[in-house]
Amino acid sequence: MTLATLAFIGSFYLSGDSFQWFYLICFLSGFALGGDLVLLPSLLADVVGNKTELRNMNFSLWQFINKAALAMTSGLLFLVLPQLANNQNTAYFSAVLYWSYALIPCMIKVMALIILYLSPIDLGSTRK
Repeated sequence: MTLATLAFIGSFYLSGDSFQWFYLICFLSGFALGGDLVLLPSLLADVVGNKTELRNMNFSLWQFINKAALAMTSGLLFLVLPQLANNQNTAYFSAVLYWSYALIPCMIKVMALIILYLSPIDLGSTRK
C-alpha cells in the first residue's frame, strides 16, 4: 500500500512531456496493485481461519466494496466534470481533475494504511 501511494502520488506532478515518469508510475503502481490484489485477501483469509462460510462471505464483501468504491468514484466524477467543463476557468478544472485523479485516492489509501496498522489483528490466535 505504501508503494502504491508513493508511486501514484507522482501522477499529480506529471505534465504533457514527462512520459518517462508516466511509464515509471505505471510500472510501480501496477506492481503494487498486484500485491494489493493478492496479499490483502490472503491476510483476510488468515484472520478468518477455517470457517469456510465466513471466509467466502468476507471475500465476497471485500470484492463488492472494491467494485462499489470504483463505481461510486467514477459516477460522482462523471457527474461533477461536465459541470466544471461548463465553467470557463480551465485552471480550476485542471486542479479538480488532478486532485480527483491523483491526490484523493492517495489520501484514501493512506487512511486505509493507518487503519490497518492500528487495527488489533492477532494472527497467532487463529492458527492451530
